Amino acid sequence: MASATTQDYSHGEVICREGEESTSAFVILDGQVDLFKDGAVGPVRLATLGKGDLLGEVGTLDNGPRSATAVAVGDVRLKVIPREVFLKQIQNDPDTALKIMARMARRLRHTSDLLVTRQTAAAPAPPTVGLPVPVAAEAPLPAAAPRRAGLLARLFGRRRAALPYASAAPSTGDATPRPLGFLVCPFAGDADDLERQAVLAVLETLPGVRVAPLDKAPEGEPRVAALTARQWLIERKAEVLIWGAVDDSGRLLQLRFASGAPWDDARPGAIAPLTVLNLPLGFEAAWETLLAATALAAVAPRTEAQLAFLQARLPPLVEEARAVGTEVAPGFSSHEQAQVYGLWGSLAGLAGYYTGKQSWVAAAAGALDKALAGLDRHAEAEWVILNRTRGMVLQTFGERTRTAERLAAAAEAYRAAIAGLRVQEAPREWAWLHNRLGVVCCKVDMLTGDAEALKEGLAAYQKALKVFTRASAPLHWAEAMNNLGQALQVWGDHLKSTEVLKRAVDAFHAALEVRTRERDPLGWAASQNNLGSALFLMARHGDDAELLGQAADAFRLALDVYHRHGAKRLAKVAERNLAHADGLMGKPAAARKVADPGWARQSLGASLDANLDDSTGPAVIGPEDQPAADESEKGDSPPAG
Repeated sequence: MASATTQDYSHGEVICREGEESTSAFVILDGQVDLFKDGAVGPVRLATLGKGDLLGEVGTLDNGPRSATAVAVGDVRLKVIPREVFLKQIQNDPDTALKIMARMARRLRHTSDLLVTRQTAAAPAPPTVGLPVPVAAEAPLPAAAPRRAGLLARLFGRRRAALPYASAAPSTGDATPRPLGFLVCPFAGDADDLERQAVLAVLETLPGVRVAPLDKAPEGEPRVAALTARQWLIERKAEVLIWGAVDDSGRLLQLRFASGAPWDDARPGAIAPLTVLNLPLGFEAAWETLLAATALAAVAPRTEAQLAFLQARLPPLVEEARAVGTEVAPGFSSHEQAQVYGLWGSLAGLAGYYTGKQSWVAAAAGALDKALAGLDRHAEAEWVILNRTRGMVLQTFGERTRTAERLAAAAEAYRAAIAGLRVQEAPREWAWLHNRLGVVCCKVDMLTGDAEALKEGLAAYQKALKVFTRASAPLHWAEAMNNLGQALQVWGDHLKSTEVLKRAVDAFHAALEVRTRERDPLGWAASQNNLGSALFLMARHGDDAELLGQAADAFRLALDVYHRHGAKRLAKVAERNLAHADGLMGKPAAARKVADPGWARQSLGASLDANLDDSTGPAVIGPEDQPAADESEKGDSPPAG
């Protein structure tokens, strides 16, 4: 049996992450540890533990995943107790068990009080016609330093008439727009605070924005610092926090951005804490637009008003920043220049996502390719982020245009990103990328009939499900299980195998245990529709009329939800599927012609605009077919948040 050991951690180092497997408990021998938990609006700091406190005991006791992320505050020394040793000690020593129970009770009481306080303080305001409420009216943000005149002032002076608030927001609700909140920290190495004043001045030229300086900056590596940053954003009701430093050479100001976006943000080009904006010290007007565009791109829209604002404001800024983002900057190293290319490529991908315009795809992909070619070979984290972004951009537009070449290129990018990750160090990201890889591989098969791509997709889903378990990541598990069911359905139809189709049915049933009608009505309806499709194929290949009735029931359940939520196009898919099932139930067995395998490929992730009249079987609904919660019939417009 393994014995307890000691382990040292530096300031800002992550000891364990929420959702990871619980293999040991810890006793703090020296130093302090902060506990964070993901909440509805971002990380919540649960507690700060000190010398003698126990850490990680909950998951170790119940063999569940870690319930919180633990981060070292200063230098920390821990006693690491393997699970089997910890459990044996509790079993053999009642006094120890009682002490642990008392500690857990105190922590639970503290956590409950904290969450009640946070939920009360951070209760979201109802959606309004204008911008969300980043800063409470009773506690306005202090004004920044006087503005520095430059390109942004001239740019928005021209644009205010063309893009008034009324054109960038819905036409119902509160008529008073509220500003987006930006917090700007002191920059390390900026002794006279001149660079920060310049950043504040540029941001203040943006309409619909309030800017405030802070007197401190988050510490630790970027992902750890972002946890602290998100907590400050919640406390101050702001959208984006900016921190950074003057580089060691004294040539560049390197900025990072944190927001309330989740780790699995599905927007292609979304700004992550590891994204760096390089600005020359004393940056001139040409760089101001890139700064402004990056700051706006960092906002994670949570309401229709925010989404409409970003759709109107961000793309013109990205276009204005094209020259500085795609041309060589004097004095930049190849790696620094690659970071600029990669940032602008990400902004272009996000602009394309918000507008639905395909013209951004080539621009984004070209800039990202230049960035990948110039990156330092040791920059693994940036390599992963850029390939992930490239894959998401190509996937989004490949799905919209049903272009196999773009989807194949997206798969290549996801493979490259996965190659830069180690599952032990980044299990969630590794699994998330495998799920995305599975989706695009199955889409390639759908468009080209490439059975090898379908097999790769099946394998990718299975790898994702090794990390995404129902206990640790139920929503991601359900999504991957639904996707696996779709791939098995196509494969089973190809083989004319009721055994494989039964596995697809089982996968959809499993997904529906998490995708409940109450929690996720549209996701539940999609899985019901897909379940009906699998049952339909089982009935046709196995000549089982009872399964046809079950398929029709599933289609009716999906159709009811789509009608209730105004999802007209998805309702049309379900109606057509139901008509196929009802029509076939009235025919004798000899007349039930089995669908051609090519049909299944055409129906996987069927486009909402596809012509269903010629299909001889039901269409399944993939993740890209899901509308916003209100299914407002906006074409390619992405859902808010």
